[in-house]
Amino acid sequence: MYELHRYALDEGINSGIFTLNCPSAEMNPKLLPKTLKGAYKKNPLTFKAEYGGKFLESSESYVTEAAVKECVDVQWDEKGLPILNTARSNIMRSGLITLDAIFFGGLIWV
Repeated sequence: MYELHRYALDEGINSGIFTLNCPSAEMNPKLLPKTLKGAYKKNPLTFKAEYGGKFLESSESYVTEAAVKECVDVQWDEKGLPILNTARSNIMRSGLITLDAIFFGGLIWV
């Protein structure tokens, strides 16, 4: 996920990707503070990624890149980046994909 975010920032509008990185509380102001505090107390590491809008260092990762790629229907280039327009179309999609804001705190426009 970080590589895609970094690619979008580096390439800007030419990347064809809109990326936003922020904590869940900013994305969802109705999220209760007690929910956030409880999640932090339960596991500070996963809180950082799931609610804090932070990318984990590779040493902190709890899901491997290989596991993610197995679950994604897209072709990858030699650098490990998704090849644009290779994802399977979802006829219900309107163009804006919400990546579970609780977990990733982000949106990608495709």
